[in-house]
Amino acid sequence: MKPVKKFLPAWAMILAICACTSQQKADDPLPPSFDLVRGKEWKLIEVTVETLSTGFSREALGTEFPNFYTLQFQDATIYGRAAPNNYRGPFELTGNQGISFDMIAATLMAPLTEPAGLKENEYFKYLEGVYRWDLKDGKLELYSKDEGGTTSVLVFSE
Repeated sequence: MKPVKKFLPAWAMILAICACTSQQKADDPLPPSFDLVRGKEWKLIEVTVETLSTGFSREALGTEFPNFYTLQFQDATIYGRAAPNNYRGPFELTGNQGISFDMIAATLMAPLTEPAGLKENEYFKYLEGVYRWDLKDGKLELYSKDEGGTTSVLVFSE
């Protein structure tokens, strides 16, 4: 019986490990790491509101607005360029892929023209309502809700 007593704690440990790992389903993918988002310049390529396109297109920006609607994450700060103002503000990661932006400050340049499909003040409204992020096919998706509960998705690419 002595060998069984020495062997029993190892079996108990193996059973405990198996029980803990079986809680995670094999087909449940783990959420991406936010480290894959940090330190990159993201450029807005699409905005949908309740699954309908707003008509914004990065290709339509052409050479006139090549650096508009960008976003970067560094430490606990976001920064980027809207149309035409630079902006920055704090962000906070919450829960499972939760994110929020707070007190976004921007320069006060008046635009001579604005890109079709998305005005700068609309972009800032979307950012104010961001509550969740995801990475899909190498693209950053920010999910936003306005006061009325309308859901929007901002899609960024490197």
